[in-house]
Amino acid sequence: MEIVDNVVNKAKEIYGVTSEKVGDVIDISKLRVKIAQLDAKNTKDFETLGRMYYESVKDGDMDADEFDAVVEQIDVRNALIKDCKDKIDEQKGIKVCSCGAKNAQDAAFCSTCGQKLD
Repeated sequence: MEIVDNVVNKAKEIYGVTSEKVGDVIDISKLRVKIAQLDAKNTKDFETLGRMYYESVKDGDMDADEFDAVVEQIDVRNALIKDCKDKIDEQKGIKVCSCGAKNAQDAAFCSTCGQKLD
């Protein structure tokens, strides 16, 4: 009976780890979709900026406020994209050095600059 209990407990443990890994994969996939959506919106805004610039040069009428509003939207989305990428790195167990290099979870030092990692 003890053997059966051990097998059942091991199966429960494996199931728990597997379901956690599947949850991580789903979370990462959702973050990647969000990044793609934000990138698509940024692309449209870059096109809008180009069109606005062309028209303002052609008409000789520059309105910096219009440009600033679009640039601000792009900056906000870029910050959201960075947050999503940071969450993905965290989910994967990647250590990001202050120099920006990504390192393995078990790394003690940065593979790029040699700085000690936390």
